[in-house]
Amino acid sequence: MMLVTSFGTVVGMLVLSVVWLALMQMLLRYTFVTSLPWVEDVSILLLLMATWLGSALLWMTRGHIAVTVLTDRLSTRTQAILQHTADVAVIFGGMGLAFSAQTAMGAFSGIEMGSLPFDSSVKYVPIMAGGGLLASAGCINLLCKDEII
Repeated sequence: MMLVTSFGTVVGMLVLSVVWLALMQMLLRYTFVTSLPWVEDVSILLLLMATWLGSALLWMTRGHIAVTVLTDRLSTRTQAILQHTADVAVIFGGMGLAFSAQTAMGAFSGIEMGSLPFDSSVKYVPIMAGGGLLASAGCINLLCKDEII
């Protein structure tokens, strides 16, 4: 339960940071006729982090949107088998996502971001971490048998 609460808190703080940056940028732009050049790039990074942390959190808690029109008609055993199959698919999909993001990081290394002193490969770090977290969430769901951490 502590892991879920921590993830939720971090995701909430990331989203609030994006909102704060957008409001700050709007205030600067329309009140003082100036802006900060790095706000958009930082907002993109924060949104990427929030998205991938949130997707792992939702998978781990089984809080994602699900259409249950067909699965409600199945037996409990068949539903459990489908859920375990989906967890295995998420494990392999997450590992594939992490690997492909690592490949993309190599392709974008050396290309500078417009307003930050990092190269563009930094945008793929949250995606790589999100793939690893999704795979971990699938493993947790398989091992914990419907217990929320």
